[in-house]
Amino acid sequence: MKNFLSCLLLCLTTASAVCAAEGIFEVKNPTPGAFQIYYNQALLIDSITAQVSNGSAGENRQYSVQQLPDGTTVYNVWSEVKDYNFRLEIALHAGGKLVEITFMTEVGAFASTLDSNKLVTLTMPYERFANGSYSGYVGRATGKTFRSGKFSELKERTMMCNSDWRYLAMDDGQGNKLVFDFNPIGPGDFISIYPFGALKGLWHCRRDSDKLRFFGGSRLLEHGGFTGTKLCIRAGDMNNYKRDHALENFFYDQSFAPERLYSFGAELKGGQYTAADVQNYSAQSQFGWVKNSTLKKEKGQYPGAYYSYVAGQDGVFKVSGLAPGVYIVSVGIGNMQNRSAEFDLYCNGELISGKITPGKQQGMTLCKAVWIENGSAEFTFKGNFMVSTLGLQRLISSAEDFSFRRGPWVSNGYEPGNLFRNIDYARPVSFPCDVQKFFLPEPGRESANVRKNTPDKVLTVKADDPQLRWRYSAVIGNMLSNSSTLGELDDPEALGKYFEQQRQRRANTLLLSGLHSRHTYFNHIERGQQSIIKLAQEAHKHDMKLIDHHDVTLLWNLDGGFRILAERLPEVTRNIHNQLPGYQLCIMNPDFRKRYTAYILELVKGGVDGFMLDEAHFFPDCCSCQYCREQFYKDTNWHIPVNELDAFFGKNPTELKLIWQKWRKQKVGDWWVEMRQAINTVNPSVSLLVYSTHYGFTDRWAPLRLGADLFEDARGADFIGTEIMSRNILRSSRTIPGYRRAKNLMRTAYGYPIWGLIQQQPDWDGAYFGWAMVNMHGQAVWVSHPSKESGSKAFLDFTQENMRSDLAVPESKIALLFSSPSRDFAPVGALLGELFGTAQTLDMMHIPYSIIGQMSLKPEVLSAYKVLIVGGCSCLSDTEVAAVKEFARNGGTVLITGNSGVYDENGRQRQVWAFEDIFKQAPSATAASVRRFALPGMERVSVSAPLRIFPLAKRREHLLSQDYGKGKVYYLNILLGSALYAAEGTPGRMWTFQPDPVVDQVYRQLLNKLTANAQCWQIKAPEMVLTSLYRQQDQMVVHLLNATACSNTPGKPMLAALPDPAFPELAEDITFELPGPWRSAYAVSPDFAGRKAAAVEFDRSWNVSRITVKKELLKVYTIIFVQP
Repeated sequence: MKNFLSCLLLCLTTASAVCAAEGIFEVKNPTPGAFQIYYNQALLIDSITAQVSNGSAGENRQYSVQQLPDGTTVYNVWSEVKDYNFRLEIALHAGGKLVEITFMTEVGAFASTLDSNKLVTLTMPYERFANGSYSGYVGRATGKTFRSGKFSELKERTMMCNSDWRYLAMDDGQGNKLVFDFNPIGPGDFISIYPFGALKGLWHCRRDSDKLRFFGGSRLLEHGGFTGTKLCIRAGDMNNYKRDHALENFFYDQSFAPERLYSFGAELKGGQYTAADVQNYSAQSQFGWVKNSTLKKEKGQYPGAYYSYVAGQDGVFKVSGLAPGVYIVSVGIGNMQNRSAEFDLYCNGELISGKITPGKQQGMTLCKAVWIENGSAEFTFKGNFMVSTLGLQRLISSAEDFSFRRGPWVSNGYEPGNLFRNIDYARPVSFPCDVQKFFLPEPGRESANVRKNTPDKVLTVKADDPQLRWRYSAVIGNMLSNSSTLGELDDPEALGKYFEQQRQRRANTLLLSGLHSRHTYFNHIERGQQSIIKLAQEAHKHDMKLIDHHDVTLLWNLDGGFRILAERLPEVTRNIHNQLPGYQLCIMNPDFRKRYTAYILELVKGGVDGFMLDEAHFFPDCCSCQYCREQFYKDTNWHIPVNELDAFFGKNPTELKLIWQKWRKQKVGDWWVEMRQAINTVNPSVSLLVYSTHYGFTDRWAPLRLGADLFEDARGADFIGTEIMSRNILRSSRTIPGYRRAKNLMRTAYGYPIWGLIQQQPDWDGAYFGWAMVNMHGQAVWVSHPSKESGSKAFLDFTQENMRSDLAVPESKIALLFSSPSRDFAPVGALLGELFGTAQTLDMMHIPYSIIGQMSLKPEVLSAYKVLIVGGCSCLSDTEVAAVKEFARNGGTVLITGNSGVYDENGRQRQVWAFEDIFKQAPSATAASVRRFALPGMERVSVSAPLRIFPLAKRREHLLSQDYGKGKVYYLNILLGSALYAAEGTPGRMWTFQPDPVVDQVYRQLLNKLTANAQCWQIKAPEMVLTSLYRQQDQMVVHLLNATACSNTPGKPMLAALPDPAFPELAEDITFELPGPWRSAYAVSPDFAGRKAAAVEFDRSWNVSRITVKKELLKVYTIIFVQP
C-alpha cells in the first residue's frame, strides 16, 4: 500500500511539473508532507509546513494528492484527531499561473493543544531575492498603508517594514515579479485581522539569516475556536491589486461607491454622474450606444438626473474596461413627463427585468447582481424604452470569489472546522432583480405641504417586573467572542468546565457573542440557533442569565456577506444621493423585518434572557428605498428629494434635512418599540440592551449620521449601557462621573437599570477603580480583562455588602438638563461644555446633582428638585420652555446659561427669545468673547483665555435675575461651565485641559450661592475623593472613591500606566454632615472584610448628624451606610 501511494504521488508530481512547464509555477512533493514551489524552473519556496501543536506525535497526519477534471493539481495534508484537527491544501491551478494555499483548524474550549500556535509557514532562500525589492500593503481593511523596501537593506531576524502584510509584491531583480496575496477575500472581510473566527489576512514576513520566512495564522485563547489563512501566489506586481480586488479599503458603514455612474438627458446633475446621453460607443470613452438611430434626448424642466431621460426603440448601451467580477447593475428611470414606455432589459444577454412600465411622475430603479467576466457589459433595451441613470458597483472581483460559485477549498475533502466549509456554499447562487418605484416630487416643493408630526411610540418593560430584577445586580461576563463559531463548547466536558470557570469569576450574566452578523453566515443560522438555545438552557442550570449579542444589518463580507447582499438585494438600503444599493439591510424593509423578527422569536422561545442588538439603525447617506420614502411621506407629509442638487444635500442643513434626520432617529426608536412588541407576545420578561460610548451619547454624529440615539432607542429597550472607552479611568476621574450621571437620565425617565462596560484597563487595580466608578452611580458593571494580571481582584467578590441598586435612588435636589435636540440641531452649540463643565465643577465641590433629559421635564419628575440648571440648551420646544417656567413658578430656582432657548426644538431661531418675557431683554444669537468681567456681588476679574459669551444689550451685564412666581430665574450669558469642561481622555491622546483658577473660583462661588438651599449634605474631603449620595429605603448610602492620584500633564499624552502609588493614603479623616438625626453608620469595602463602624454625632442646635470616616477606611473604594 505504501509503495502504491509513493508511485501515485510520483506520477502526479510529474504531471504537475509538466503542467507547470507550460506556465509559471510548479509544485514538487518529493515525500508525503514535504512541498516545494518552483517558479520558472527555479526554486522559489523550499518548504511549506503546518503547525497545530508543539509535537506532532499525536496528530496522525494523512496525505493525498489528486488532479481535478480541469487540470488543477491539489495536495492535502490533514489530521482528524481531536484537538489536532487541521487541513492544509496546496493547489496548483490548471496552467500553472496560480498557487493557492489554504490552512484551517478549529479546536474546542480548553483543548490540550491551545498552548501552540496554529500556523502555516513558508520559507524561501533569501539569496534569490537579495538584489531585489518589495512593496505592498500593510494594516487593517479600513485603511491599508503602502510600504516598500529593498531586500539588501533587510537585516537578519527582522520583519519586513516592521509590519504584517496584507498584499506583497516581490521583484527578484532578475525580471521575475510575484504577488503574494495574503487577503485574497479582500478588504470586505472586515475581521481578517482577527486571530480567530476568520481566515486571517495579515501575514508576518521576516528575514531569518539565509531564509525569508512568511507565516500566517494565530494562537487561540483558552476557549478555543477557529483560525485559518489563505494565500494566493501569482506572477505580477502592484498593478494586479485593482484587478484582483474590488475595494481599496472597507469600513462597514461606508457608501457603496459605483465604478461607473451615467446620466441620460440631464444637463444639471450631480458631479458623480458622467453624461452619456446619446453618445456613440468608443473604446476610448469605454461607454456609449451601439445602436442609437432612434434615440431621443429629453431634457426635463427640473435639475437632477432622474428628471430627464433618453428614449428610443430597441437600444444597446455598452460599457467596457470592466475588471472581472460580480457587479450590482442599477438602471434608473424618472418619468416626470408622463411618457408612455414598455420594454425589457438585458445585460450581456441575461434578463434583468421584463415589461418595465414607468408610471406618471414616478421614479424606478432596477437592480440586479450580474457576473461580468469579459470586460464589458451590454445593456439591451427591447421595446419602447426610457432611461435616466445607469450604475455599476463592483461587489467582488472574480479572484475574490470564495463564496459565490465555489467555497474556500479548491477540492472537497476533510473539513476541520464549523466555518468555511465547501458545503456551506454548495447551493447555487440566485440573483433576484429588485424593482423599486417611488414618487418624483417637484424639485423645490418637497416640503410644500403642511408638515405632520407623528407621536413617539413608547413600550418598555414593567419597571417592577420581578423576572427582570436580575439586571440590577448583573455581573456581566463575556462568553466567547464576536468571531466565535458557536461550536467551541459543543463538548459536554468543556461546557461544564466553562460554567464552573464563570462561577469562580463571579459572573451571573453571560453576554454571548459569535457569528456576529448571523445573516451573513447563511448556512449556519439553524446551527447557531440550536447552539444559543443549548447555552441558554445550560446557563439557567447554573442560575445565570444569557444575553445574545449580535449584529442586525451589516453586509460586510464575513463568510457569505456579499453573496447575501446580492441574493437579498430587495432588502438592502439605498443611497439618498443616487438611489444605489449599500452595505446594509434596511430596518424599514417589511421582508427584512419579518425574517429577522422570526429569527429573534425562535431564540426567545428557546429561553434566551436578553438581546444586545448592534447596528439596528441606518448608515450615513441612507436610506431612500421605496419603503423609507413612503413612510417618511406618511409620517410627515413631506418628500425625501430625488434631485441630487437640492439644498437638502448641501453643507448647510435645510429644515427638510433636519426633519428627515429627526425622523430617522424616531424610526430607529420605533424599531426597538416594535421589537419589544413582538417579543412580548412570547415572553414580556426578556431584556433588550442597547449601548453607546460616551462620545456616541453626547455628540451629534451618531444621531444625525446614523439615526442612532439612545434617547430614542430607550423607548423600546430596557437596559441601557456604555462602552467606556477611556482605557485609564483613574486618569479620567474628572470626566467620567458626569457621563455616568448622564446615563442615569434614562433610569429617571423610564425606571430601568443602566450598565457600564469597563474596557481594558492597565491591570486589575485599574479594572477595580473602573468597576467602582460605575458601581457608585448605581449601575451594573461589565468588566473586560485588563492588560496585566497584577492588582487586586477582591472587588469581584463584593456582592453581599453592596448597595441595592434596584432599591437605591440618588439623593439630589439639583437637576441639570440634557437636551438632545440642543446636542443635535443647534446652529451654535454650547450644550456639551455647559452641561459637563457644570457637572464636573459640582463633582469637585461634592454637591450632589442629577442629570435629566427633556422627556423628564414634567411635574412628577421636577417636583423632586429645588434647582434646575438649563446650560447651553439652545434648542427647546415650547412645551419644554413652559415646563421650565412652571418649575420656577412653583418655587424652584432656575439657572439658564448661554444661548439656551434661542432656537426651537428643530434648530430654527425663534423670533423672540424663549425667556424674554421674564428678563425683558434677550442675548445675541451670535457668540462673542470676553476676558474681563464681573458678576453681581463679585469683583471684576481677568481670565487667561477668552470666554465665549452671548452679549446682552448692556455689554457689561452678564448675570440677570428675576423673581418668577414663587421661585427665581437667573440668566448667565458667559459660558463658564464650558471653560471648565475636560473631555474624556484615553492613553496616547493629548491631554489639553487646564482649568483657569479664576474662572473655577467664580463659577464655584456662583453655583454655591444658587444651590445653597438644595445641597443635601456638607462634606470635608479631598477634591479628588469622588462622592455620590443615595437613599436606600430608610438608609443613606455614601460612596467614596479615592482618585487623589489622578493627574495629567496638559500638552502631553495621557499615560497608559496607573500613577504610582495609584491610591495614596489620605492625610485626614473624612467627615460629612446629613440633615436630621441618624443613629449609626458602618463602612464596607472590597479592601477589607466585614463592617467597620463610623462615628456618628448629632448636633441638635443645627439638626445635623456628623459622620466621621477614619482615613484608614478608604484605600480605594468604600461605601458608608448610615442608619436612622
